[in-house]
Amino acid sequence: MFSVSPLVVLDCEAIACYSCVSINGSDPKCEDPMSASVPLDRPCRQSVAGHEGLFYAYYCSKIKGVRQSDGRSLLIRHCSMDKLADIPTHCGQFSLDEELYSGCIATCTRDWCNTSPMLDHLFLLCFLGNNLKE
Repeated sequence: MFSVSPLVVLDCEAIACYSCVSINGSDPKCEDPMSASVPLDRPCRQSVAGHEGLFYAYYCSKIKGVRQSDGRSLLIRHCSMDKLADIPTHCGQFSLDEELYSGCIATCTRDWCNTSPMLDHLFLLCFLGNNLKE
């Protein structure tokens, strides 16, 4: 006897990431602690420079910082084709859109991993450390 089971196709290479942007607290759901109602990108896809279409992302990211020029806060949760740092979490100064920020960048490779409340403690330590040495 021969039986056929239904074919199930999974997006094995695609990652699911929370996706939101909050500038100066403009999206309270995106701020920490994050709301469960923040949208998910599944499968998360990104454009690639020099190519047409969207490609499956490999990383989830969380960027949290304060712009040094004016003190404006920024929080971004999204997916990425590339690691944003050489280590899972980088805290200190970073450049984004030609602006200098103080904060943390975290990159991870599991579904829904860009929530990390641990970043709040790291962000606070970096912020205090940078301001105390002045």
